[in-house]
Amino acid sequence: MTVIFDLLPGETETVTYGDDQNVFLNGIILFTINLGDLYNKVQFITELESELDNLLNTNDQITISEFETDYVFTGTNTFLYISK
Repeated sequence: MTVIFDLLPGETETVTYGDDQNVFLNGIILFTINLGDLYNKVQFITELESELDNLLNTNDQITISEFETDYVFTGTNTFLYISK
């Protein structure tokens, strides 16, 4: 299943992905045009518990930040789960 969305600079958007059979995010593709330059970044998970797998599947929020000539993905969790 592929989910496509547009995100403007500084914009935040909630994007739902997956289904009952596959709840995991297996990769991410970034395509942008900035100041006349085309930029494309493709990352797919090839191994469970890899750095990318942990980033995409243990966080509920992914942030895309411009860093010099690259874009960096970081993850955070907005909900804390407390077990009793």
